Amino acid sequence: MNLPSFARLLLAALAAFIFSGLYYGLVVGATWRELSGASDAAGAMALWQPLAQFARNFVVAAALTVVFRRASITSLRSAIGLSTVLWLGFQAMAIAGSVIHEQYPLALYAIHTVDQLGTMLIMAFCLVFRWTPRRQSAVARAGAR
Repeated sequence: MNLPSFARLLLAALAAFIFSGLYYGLVVGATWRELSGASDAAGAMALWQPLAQFARNFVVAAALTVVFRRASITSLRSAIGLSTVLWLGFQAMAIAGSVIHEQYPLALYAIHTVDQLGTMLIMAFCLVFRWTPRRQSAVARAGAR
């Protein structure tokens, strides 16, 4: 199942969106709400917020695609390695600025950076993975006749 580039971008954005929703909803939701000061009433999102998040994911996936192409990344292993470096050097460090300058709680930093790492790795997988069915051996083909 080798999807065209635009379909891969949509898939990467959607997969990251679902991952983050599950992560914040099921894994760290209560802790995140407590640390961020978000109440359950404030937890109800405006319609534009999920749309904006999906658009944000799409832009990140598009940028990642450009970086992969410029770096001639074609293997999943290389894509995961580069995505991890990009996450550490840019996303994790950008959020670290809030810890350093705005007294952002370290636990909240950890929650957000884990989400961003998961997002980057999922996007890398969606953008680079090529599924090819296994070829049957000659013996298996002969037995199927």
